[in-house]
Amino acid sequence: AATTQAATTQAATTETTTTVAATFETPATEPVPTTPAVTTAAPAWTTMTVSESTLLQSTLNTVTFNLRPNRDLAAGHVVTISGLTGCLTPDASNLAVGGPGAQRFGSSGTWTQSSGTLKLTIGAGQALVLSEVATVSVDLINAATTQAAVTPKISVSGSVYNIPEVPMVGSVLASSAAKWNVTLLVAGEVATFNKTKFVESVKKVTGADVEVVSVVAGSVRVTIRILTSETKEKTLAKILDAAEKSDTQEFLEILEVHVPDT
Repeated sequence: AATTQAATTQAATTETTTTVAATFETPATEPVPTTPAVTTAAPAWTTMTVSESTLLQSTLNTVTFNLRPNRDLAAGHVVTISGLTGCLTPDASNLAVGGPGAQRFGSSGTWTQSSGTLKLTIGAGQALVLSEVATVSVDLINAATTQAAVTPKISVSGSVYNIPEVPMVGSVLASSAAKWNVTLLVAGEVATFNKTKFVESVKKVTGADVEVVSVVAGSVRVTIRILTSETKEKTLAKILDAAEKSDTQEFLEILEVHVPDT
């Protein structure tokens, strides 16, 4: 009987131990939520390019700016573009501003010739937004003498955001007297020669001012006049590049390059 009682006591002890062990099992670990990263980038430009329409001396040159900030800039902020030096456009308190984004600045700006500074104030009810590139342009008169291109700088001042002055992407206001008449042999017939598209093709690749001087029948000899600040060697290399990319005419070879009389 004593043996039976001892066995019963041992079994009860074992059951109690098992129950306690089960009671103190470690609970499953739940994932800890993470905090989203906070953007702390300083106000700046994500797009700030500049380009121009012509290199011709003493000629009206359309200078185009593509602008996109990384913050929404509200009315009253002033965009200052400086260093557009060497052009002949006199001071103006309401220089006309064109382009699809012109209304953001009331379609006008303040121009100071000596420092080449253009100030554009965002108008009432308008904004430069981080989700869209604003394209604006001004017409400036190129220098009367040869001038190297300049790289303007851009900055912003305002009650909410300020962006320090930084160089823009691109150089403009180069004026050059360098020009050549280039005669090219082109495949096709004169009747099917598309002068406009041909010029567009060459101009797109060379970045130079191009005009067709003459088209001669036969194998179609086209003489174009190119005005550019590039060296002759670089210009001709670009013409050959244009030849490969042209979708209107097939260039066969450059026959002659000379400085025109006029």
